[in-house]
Amino acid sequence: MRALERIAFECATRGWDGDDAAPVSKRGRDIAFHFLLTLPPPGPIQPTIGVDGDGMITVEWYAGSRNLLSVSIGSDATLHYAAVVSTATQYGSERFNGVVSPRILDLILRVNSARLAV
Repeated sequence: MRALERIAFECATRGWDGDDAAPVSKRGRDIAFHFLLTLPPPGPIQPTIGVDGDGMITVEWYAGSRNLLSVSIGSDATLHYAAVVSTATQYGSERFNGVVSPRILDLILRVNSARLAV
């Protein structure tokens, strides 16, 4: 959670990227915090925390170029996700209502399982 607090603080003002990136909002940070709290115990891959230029916080699991998941968390509680697992791609958007959906949990498990198979 410290990584989330640090990056939200560093990216709290417009132009944090040296260009015109949108700031991370307090609401977006709070939603990301609750998203992270609802995740199961971490597998072999610890997610990394980042920020997109539109101010959305990103949570990413990376086990190689063919096994990854990225979830962008909007201040409106929308989760935008994209995943590549082996040869399959999945993407979409869904509302975060305080519980991580089975679809996103399955993608996290699949990316972590791909890491174990390497």
